[in-house]
Amino acid sequence: VENLAQDPAILAYSMEIQMWKLVVEPLIKYNRENTKISGLNTLIGNNTYTPGPHLVIIDGLDECNDPQAQSRIIKTIAKVLHEQSSHLGLQFLISSRPEMKIRNTFNLPNVHSLCTNLVLNDHYDLDKDIEVYLRSEFSIIKRTHTLAPSLSVDINWPSVEDLNILVERSSGQFIYASTVMKYISNNRRDPRQRLQTVISLHSDSDESPYADLDVLYSYILLT
Repeated sequence: VENLAQDPAILAYSMEIQMWKLVVEPLIKYNRENTKISGLNTLIGNNTYTPGPHLVIIDGLDECNDPQAQSRIIKTIAKVLHEQSSHLGLQFLISSRPEMKIRNTFNLPNVHSLCTNLVLNDHYDLDKDIEVYLRSEFSIIKRTHTLAPSLSVDINWPSVEDLNILVERSSGQFIYASTVMKYISNNRRDPRQRLQTVISLHSDSDESPYADLDVLYSYILLT
């Protein structure tokens, strides 16, 4: 914040300079100051400072629309860690879909040597988790909605087919499923009609895993 206040134009600089000015320099300064304080506290028997590691979480790198920018972010982080790791105590947790440009960048030797890769699909059935979530939310609606008396006796609602469609459109992302359920659960609307509205809203685009979510958001904003 101090560096940004002194030079607001930092945000127009290159990604590498922004990383240095907004992350590296402040952390180096912070660690040095606290190391000095730690040394003084050690002398008086009151040492409570433990240096690093500091964790930075970057969630959904694939949502950055520019593949070149995705790659540059990874390379910039790797460069900082190679050059300043001993001074920063800094770690990065990056979550992303395994898109081609991102995979290729992580496989570069100078990047790969820094990484531990965790592929969630090797261990977790995301579609199953989303199905369990949807069934639970529909069960709550059938018990608590203002139309609960008629909903609770309809054992075929929601249908298996509709559930499968929602799971498929979620593409492993809970954001779609949770948005759908918030829309359907509105107590002032019939959830059966709202479910059919959601089912009817579908994008033909295969370019983004969030295409169906975009269509849903657009519909909600226009109605």
